[in-house]
Amino acid sequence: MRSRRRQLVFGSVVVVVSLMYMSHIFTGHLVTYEGDTVVRCVVAPPPNDTVSHSTSTPRPNTSSSRSDTKRILLVSYGRSGSTFLSYILALVPGAFFFFEPLRPHVMRTTLGVDVIMSYKAIGARELNLSQLSRYEVGALNILHNVFNCNIQALPVTDFLSSHLATHGNARTLAACLTPMVTDTYLNLPHYLQCLVDFWWQCKNSSLKLVKAIRLPARSVFSLMRRDPDLKVVYLVRDPRATLLSQRALFGHAPTPQEFCRMVSDDMAHMLLLQKIFPGRAVTVRYEDVAEDPLGLTARLYKALGLEMSRAVVRGLRKLTSTNEDMGAFSTYRQDPKFTANRWRTDVDSDHVTRTDRVCRAVYNVLGYKVGHDDAVLRNLSIPLREATYRLAVL
Repeated sequence: MRSRRRQLVFGSVVVVVSLMYMSHIFTGHLVTYEGDTVVRCVVAPPPNDTVSHSTSTPRPNTSSSRSDTKRILLVSYGRSGSTFLSYILALVPGAFFFFEPLRPHVMRTTLGVDVIMSYKAIGARELNLSQLSRYEVGALNILHNVFNCNIQALPVTDFLSSHLATHGNARTLAACLTPMVTDTYLNLPHYLQCLVDFWWQCKNSSLKLVKAIRLPARSVFSLMRRDPDLKVVYLVRDPRATLLSQRALFGHAPTPQEFCRMVSDDMAHMLLLQKIFPGRAVTVRYEDVAEDPLGLTARLYKALGLEMSRAVVRGLRKLTSTNEDMGAFSTYRQDPKFTANRWRTDVDSDHVTRTDRVCRAVYNVLGYKVGHDDAVLRNLSIPLREATYRLAVL
């Protein structure tokens, strides 16, 4: 009974804070009550904010508040090394990193069902919004709002989801908002300040980075036309490794045929994206990052117009040479090359054979080799990929 009451109180607080947050963003003031007295207070931006502003909070606009702000969208598949690469990109000083903002949307829209796997391959052609699914349109709106710091458009509860609360800039916000669940006194100005601080971090950042999985490449066209400064990084990994890791960690995975059909359709649209938006869409193989983290990062940063500063190099060395205890979701890699290829020592030969049979077209484009020779498969000194591949990279 007590737990149910807390849930109801928390739900009420979320609604109130959301409404107050939206009101503050557009008026700069928060109205509260003390007895019969109306109290109007100004909720201030962070004290260390270096951007000049008036005493009232300015209205946000849907365009970037800084002309030199960069926007990068990292798209990939679960268990393909996207968290590792996202942390490499987030090493840029002043970066605002939003980790998987689509995860709550997936749960609301599909109850966790991977609807993307059911989409039919359509070949390389640009779709307008009316041709996309309800899930895709909702996902694009979320991404547009995130990139333009329209944080008030997102449900407050999204920031408490397990994905957003454990990575990126939303981690601090989640820690600030979590006491709402048990806060007897309902300190609403405090929670509103948490959201405003988060908004200011986003608004004044030099780089807005979003990592997203469960986003078909066919839906990216609309986002890139809507945000002309946006660049897309498409991360791929050997399908045999991705599927094996998904099954080991989640207890299930799509069939090789389903997965490679989806990847094939994404590749076709990435090729078209690279043609329509030259210089704004690049493809990266996870194995290349693991093989040469410093060299690949330097090329990727150059392609994205990012500075490879000493701080970035130091951070990269920490990511790739840590002695910390590493779990399945760790972003640290003590030996990235071994981590990327370890699956070859454990995988069942039948899994490799089945995947090779239906994924050869994907291999041909991405530059992966079939593993028909078991001796070659187990020998980690022999790469299972070509040096070059058809999708334009760096």
